[in-house]
Amino acid sequence: MSWGDNLPRNFSWFRVNRIAGSACPESELELISLVGVGINHVVTLSEDKMPPSCIKSCKKLKWTFIPILNFQGADLCDYEKFFDVCDIGPIDSILVHCRMGRGRTGMLLAAYVMKYEGMSAELAIKVVRSMRPNSIETLNQEQSLQNLEKYLDNLKNRN
Repeated sequence: MSWGDNLPRNFSWFRVNRIAGSACPESELELISLVGVGINHVVTLSEDKMPPSCIKSCKKLKWTFIPILNFQGADLCDYEKFFDVCDIGPIDSILVHCRMGRGRTGMLLAAYVMKYEGMSAELAIKVVRSMRPNSIETLNQEQSLQNLEKYLDNLKNRN
């Protein structure tokens, strides 16, 4: 069996073996397949579409829930919680997902390269959209990333 045959819809690595995006996993088989390709931490962004409840008992997957409303931007607390997950350890491979794997997922993938690769919001949005078309769907999500850029710049200036 090839693990890739049973991955969630819209799955792709954004930074290979470090962070990926997808639509919401819908079955235990999809969760097992995520483990098979190296994912060991799942970040759920949608209250309205959750992974199967067996995720809570899957010993090889950590699970973090950061609820963000559909088509809305994240607030700074949401980003900080996400960065806490990313900082847990360099050995974690993270899957970020919302309902369809576009708007909220793309926004958090852009936040990742802003924080860890020093990209501006504008460049991060372009990079995410080039790799995952239709990502970051609303002006609200773009503005949220612009606010994050200002916040990250202020942190850098303090140090």
